[in-house]
Amino acid sequence: MVYSFDGTNGASPLGSLCSGGYGKLYGLTEEGGYNNNGVVFSYDTSTGIYHKFHDFASNPADSGEGAYSGMLLAMDGMLYGTTAFGGIFDKGEIYRVDPSIDSYSPIYHFYIMTTGANPECQLVQFTDGNLYGTTRNGGQNGSGIIFRFHPSDSSCDQLYDLTYNTGAYPAYGALLPNDDGKLYGLTVNGGTHGRGVIFSYDPFLDTYTDLHDFDPFNDDGGGPSGGLTKADDGLLYGMTGAGGINEMGVIFKYDVTTQQYTVVFNFSDSTGSAIYRSLLKGSNGKLFGTAKYSQMGGGTAFSFDPVNDAFVTLIDFSSIDCAEPLCDLIETGVDVTNAIALAGSSNHPQLIASPNPASSYINLVYSVEHNATLTITNPYGTTVKQLTLYPYFKNRIVYVDDFAAGIYLVTMREGIKVSSRKVVIAK
Repeated sequence: MVYSFDGTNGASPLGSLCSGGYGKLYGLTEEGGYNNNGVVFSYDTSTGIYHKFHDFASNPADSGEGAYSGMLLAMDGMLYGTTAFGGIFDKGEIYRVDPSIDSYSPIYHFYIMTTGANPECQLVQFTDGNLYGTTRNGGQNGSGIIFRFHPSDSSCDQLYDLTYNTGAYPAYGALLPNDDGKLYGLTVNGGTHGRGVIFSYDPFLDTYTDLHDFDPFNDDGGGPSGGLTKADDGLLYGMTGAGGINEMGVIFKYDVTTQQYTVVFNFSDSTGSAIYRSLLKGSNGKLFGTAKYSQMGGGTAFSFDPVNDAFVTLIDFSSIDCAEPLCDLIETGVDVTNAIALAGSSNHPQLIASPNPASSYINLVYSVEHNATLTITNPYGTTVKQLTLYPYFKNRIVYVDDFAAGIYLVTMREGIKVSSRKVVIAK
C-alpha cells in the first residue's frame, strides 16, 4: 500500500490509473473532496507525493461529476476523460488534464438526451487521431450512442444510436481498436436475451454489427460492464459480472475471424465475484483483473493465462486492510512500493525512452546484465518491431518514422526481468 485516501483529498477511487509522463500516475475518486463528489489527483511514483488538483462539482456551471473510468494519454501529451453527470447541462462532459501543470479543463458538454448522455467510458484514440467512446444513455433510441471527439477543435460527432435489440447501455469499458480497422465493445443490456452483446463498429463504413448475444440459458455469462482486451493469441478477451455456471460471471474469449465465443473461466465465491471492469494484458502475456468481492469479503486481484487457462488469485484485499477494488489494473514497470522510478530495480531494469512524444526516432537508454529482447507493440497489441539489446551498449536508437501515429508500448525483457514504457508517436 503506497497511499491511503483520507476523504478531504478524495475517497473511493475507481477506474484505472493512467501514466501522464513526468513519472506520475493520474486517477479519480468517486467520493471525497469538495461536497463529497470526488477528485482528480496525481501520484508521483519517484517521490510518493500525492496531489489533488481538482474537485468535481466545485463549479456546478462547468465541472463534471460522476467520473467512473480512468483517463487516456493522447498523442498530444494531454489526458482525456469523461464524467457521467455535471457539466453545464448535467448530462456529463469530456475533460482534459494537462500533466505538465496538473490542470483540469472541461472541453465538451453533452447537452440533450437525443444526442447522447451520461458517458461512463474510458476514451480510446483511433488511427485518425480522434477519440472514440460511448454514452450509457440517450441517443434517438435512449440506449446510448457511439461518438467521436475531435481534440483539435473540441467538437463531437454522434456516430451511431444503439438500439435495445442489438445492444444497449454500454458502461465503463473503452472501445478496442483492432487490426481490421474496426472498434469492438460490450453492452451491459440489450440483445436477444437482454443480457448484453459483443459488437463491432466500423468508423469508415459507419457499420454496427451485433456479434454475440449473451445467453443466460447456456451458462454464457451476461451483463458485461467493462471492455475487451486483445491477447497475444489474437483473440479478444472480456469478463461478465453475471451468468456462467455459478451466476457470478465468466471470463470469455471471442475469435473475430471465426466468430466463435467460448467461456474459459467461471467465477465463484472462492475466486472473486462482482466483476465490473476490464482485463489488462501484461508484458508477460497474461491477463490481469480485479473482483470487487471475495469469500473473505475484500475482493481480489488475479491473473489468467490464455495459454493454459490457468487462473491465479494474486491478492485477497481483506488480508492487507483494503477492500472492494473497482478498478482496472495497469502495468508501469515502476516499483511504486519502494518509490523506485526510472533508475530501475532488481526486477525492473533501467529503461528510458525519449523523446516522448516522438516522430522519427526513439533514443533508448538502458542497463542490462545479459542480452535483452526489446518489443514494440502498436495500439492494437500487434508487435511492430523486435530487436536485441546488448549489455555492453547503454543506448540504442530505434527509428519509428514508418510508424502510424498512436500510443505504443515499449517492453524490454531480460530473462524474468521486465521494464516497459508507453511512447506517443506523433505525426
